[in-house]
Amino acid sequence: MSKVIELSTFQCKAIAGFMVEAIGACSGENVTPETIGKIAARLALSHGTESNFGTAVGQAACLIQNIPRPSNPVEARALSSMLGGIFGLGDVFQYAGKSATRVQLFEARDDGIPNTNATKNFLPYHCDVAVMPPALRAHAIGLLPVVNESDTATLVAPLEEMLACVPVAIVRYAMTDAFEVKAPESLGLGNDAWFVRPLIQEFNGELTIGFPTYGVRPRRADDWDAITAIRALTASAQQCSKEVVIEPGSFLCVSNLLAMHGRGVTVGYRKVYRSYFSRCIGVLREAQPDAQNDVFDAVRLVPPPTSVALRVAA
Repeated sequence: MSKVIELSTFQCKAIAGFMVEAIGACSGENVTPETIGKIAARLALSHGTESNFGTAVGQAACLIQNIPRPSNPVEARALSSMLGGIFGLGDVFQYAGKSATRVQLFEARDDGIPNTNATKNFLPYHCDVAVMPPALRAHAIGLLPVVNESDTATLVAPLEEMLACVPVAIVRYAMTDAFEVKAPESLGLGNDAWFVRPLIQEFNGELTIGFPTYGVRPRRADDWDAITAIRALTASAQQCSKEVVIEPGSFLCVSNLLAMHGRGVTVGYRKVYRSYFSRCIGVLREAQPDAQNDVFDAVRLVPPPTSVALRVAA
């Protein structure tokens, strides 16, 4: 299901050394942790043949173990950016909204926001920011754990395995515009913004998936083929799901296109850094050339939702 990359002690020490060297190179300069991470990644890649770091590209999920443990938030954010560069995940970025921090810290709480890493409740299967066109989406997410007291599992359902459980006719219908996907409130698009989106679509020559099971509906309320497709894909995610427990000293990256992910109920203390990675950062920058520090305004990246008019017409 997922690839596991176990770094050697030499590789772990090498990454820590690249971090120290990168921070030293930026001494006295007004730079972000992501800039530090990129410099460290370049240093690491320059030693790639010797270190043989491997790649996470093309995997539904990849667990990288035996990485340095960051001692503060700056190091954590820089490390996430560095790992993205080393393992080919892409560039760290974020969508402007309620939070414009490119690597966000989530602490699970009983009063946390539903359907986010901030809640202790079960987090249903989803793909992050599925309302965006594929080129503008987060192509991978990275989870860097700080604390995971109860060994709460991250759930990963690979698309390849999901499709094997669903009839071809349903998959084909899932590739049509018969569905609406709800935008997360954090994007600043409102608390009831729905966009017409296929659940499965082709991108860069391969099938990709994109919807939250808790925020999807048929475009027309009486479309039973669409209802069947939603139910079948949700059931296949549950059927094909694998548990991955992340602990400090590890980094889990999950493809946001080739898998759905979720999380079990959190008991005890859980704190993780989450980062978004884009392998098409140039497309994002071209779409919004005035964006600062690779924080992009989602409101300007997608057209206004049209679901209200469509559902009235139905």
